[in-house]
Amino acid sequence: MGILKGLVIGAVGDIRNSSDESISNDQLRKWILANDGRWTSKVDSGTTHLISSKDAFKKNAEPVKQAKKHNVLVVKYDWLEDSLHRRRKLVERKYLWEVERAQRRTRKTIKRLGPQADKKKFDTGCDLAMQDLDSDLYHIFMDSTGFEYKPILLRSNPYLNNFARYDLRLYESHTLPHVYCTVVRYLPPAGQNIAAAGSPSTPASASEDRPQPIRSTSPPLPLPQGVLTNQTQHPEAARLLALITPPAPTPTTKYKQAIAPPNSDFSTAFRAFRHAFRDLTLLSWHERLDAQTQKLRAQAFQLEPFVWRRPAEGLSTGIVAPPGTTIDEGYICNAWGLPGLEERLGRKGGIGSALIREAEEVRAREEARIKREEEEEKGREKGRGVRKKEGYRGQLFNGVNGPVRRGGYESQGQGNVQVGRARSNTPLFNTLGAGGRTGGTCSPTPSMTRTPGRGEAVFFDYRTAKQKRMRGNYDY
Repeated sequence: MGILKGLVIGAVGDIRNSSDESISNDQLRKWILANDGRWTSKVDSGTTHLISSKDAFKKNAEPVKQAKKHNVLVVKYDWLEDSLHRRRKLVERKYLWEVERAQRRTRKTIKRLGPQADKKKFDTGCDLAMQDLDSDLYHIFMDSTGFEYKPILLRSNPYLNNFARYDLRLYESHTLPHVYCTVVRYLPPAGQNIAAAGSPSTPASASEDRPQPIRSTSPPLPLPQGVLTNQTQHPEAARLLALITPPAPTPTTKYKQAIAPPNSDFSTAFRAFRHAFRDLTLLSWHERLDAQTQKLRAQAFQLEPFVWRRPAEGLSTGIVAPPGTTIDEGYICNAWGLPGLEERLGRKGGIGSALIREAEEVRAREEARIKREEEEEKGREKGRGVRKKEGYRGQLFNGVNGPVRRGGYESQGQGNVQVGRARSNTPLFNTLGAGGRTGGTCSPTPSMTRTPGRGEAVFFDYRTAKQKRMRGNYDY
């Protein structure tokens, strides 16, 4: 059967193949007829495909107008050529001129908006540099994949519906050769006593408007000889020194620090960036996409980490490291004394609550499984009890007298027998000592004597050839 059977195909314009050779309508007609298709020179409601050249489609020639009017598929010549080579009719979507035109428009739009988007990213990076460095000479560093190195790290509290936030930013200078800087900013959860980096006695509203000094990562310089310490220096000098000295960071105050100072080389700045990311998330920068590893490490260290707020779907996540890449050498945990890293794992954290919820679900499934198995076992025990009560034919004896049949049971020996209720945890028979009460299903034989003492009974199961012994003192 031909691959074009049932199709009615026409053509319009100067049709050319991939080698830019012209294909006549007569040649097209021969190929179509040879593969059980039908050729038409007029486009109407019975036409299924119209092979059009680019110019004819662009100029909206009359056959193209009729094809659009009758919902005929207007395809490129490549559709027919590829179908004939593969010996099957291919899906037409990627060969439609409408799809080709829409894709071309999208490419033009991206090409036009690309510089605008890059300019917007650059301007935003400059604004952030003014906030962090009080300088307009830097912008956010962007790698070859278009990823901007300014990750947002969040630690949520589902109970209070708030979160703590860290902004980790790697800056690059405008001028060549490039120099770099790495800055972290901390914002405590809403509802806490938030104060900017300034004097503890300064109101938050006043200190937020004032530029905050960047904490230096270098060790403090020794005091000159003859300068008194805080314990013995003049009160006014102590007050002035407190005004210019940044306070110690706390989890309830805003915080900013340049962990790699301005004019650093890229290796220094990027190392500080990666190590700070490790401190906050418990993941190396190369493991940033592995959420399961973060959960396992949080559970191992019993710490609530910050979670990377990844870019939207389709956007770059940065350069992917080679397989087997591990943490950088020389890593020291929280070398900069960043605040808010000692939050214990628990229900108040996003990852802690997720881990607890998963553990509770596992425990609930296990308890349900155990309960289901116990119910099934009880059902089997109940079924065995019912079969014993309805189908067993047993024998009680003590080897003294011959058997006596009573109520479906054979009994002999000293004493009377009373049939009890069939329960899973009680004997099916209750043997009484001599002189006891006579049950409703068995009566004493003339040879029985009434002597108190211990009695013994053996019950035989004729189906399994097993026996059960019951011993004890019996009252009468």
